Amino acid sequence: MAEMVLQPPGRAPERLLMYGPQDSGKTTAIAKILARALAPGQTAYVLDTDNSWARVLESGNHPRLIVRAEWEGGAWDDTYCEAGGRIVLMHPRGWPEEQWCLEYAWEHAGRGDWVVLDSATHPWEHIASWYIETVHGADLPEFLIDARIRRKDAGKASDGGNSEMLVEWVYINKVWSKAFLTPYVNARCHVAVTAEAKPLRTDDKGDAKDVKDLYATVGMKPDSQRRLGANSQTVLLLEKARVAGGMQWICSTVKDRERERLWRAEWTDMGMEYLKQIAGWKMTKMEDE
Repeated sequence: MAEMVLQPPGRAPERLLMYGPQDSGKTTAIAKILARALAPGQTAYVLDTDNSWARVLESGNHPRLIVRAEWEGGAWDDTYCEAGGRIVLMHPRGWPEEQWCLEYAWEHAGRGDWVVLDSATHPWEHIASWYIETVHGADLPEFLIDARIRRKDAGKASDGGNSEMLVEWVYINKVWSKAFLTPYVNARCHVAVTAEAKPLRTDDKGDAKDVKDLYATVGMKPDSQRRLGANSQTVLLLEKARVAGGMQWICSTVKDRERERLWRAEWTDMGMEYLKQIAGWKMTKMEDE
């Protein structure tokens, strides 16, 4: 049976980061993109670190998004799966599981497939905790408290443990780059990532210059590793605003390459309103195999 689906205008895969406050529609935006863009024979490998996809898929709003395989707790479970589905849904909890799921997705996703990390905020928090526990045998809060006590006993001003973490971030970033950033840049598949948002720090001890330059127009940055936006081709800030008669979901372009920029544009269907109208994807008739 033939289907009309959105397909890219050329061979360049998408590298799409959508970030915003809670309840700004990030997961819904990704689901609407996949519902429009997944053709027969194509698969989306969804890492659900935010524990939100089961409810989205069961809402009935995205009938094309059927789960073919589901992974949780270190094992595959076919209880809610259907043959022929186009979603491989994974629920990693903590960094070792997130790392395994990322490796699985990068290995299996080919051209035309999607890898979805929803969201990148949680793995970035988890990797720091995992690293400190693995290397120092303490959880992250305990490590920072011990660092604070040592600085206080030495008569040094408090920096909240930041100086102790400076060396550690070098190694943490290496692990993150191997598991996510390098494959993110080089994968042949499409990739969509979400993240929570937090205020941009513009004071003298705030964010690095490249981060300030990238997010200065919107005043908010993704709550994740600092290179996430730099390694994305498209960065969109999603927000929700109260208007007469209800709520409105809006989208602003932070970064895009050779595409029209959006500023607080209303959206209801990111597949049609971004992929089709902005990115130039085309409705194409695709035959089911």
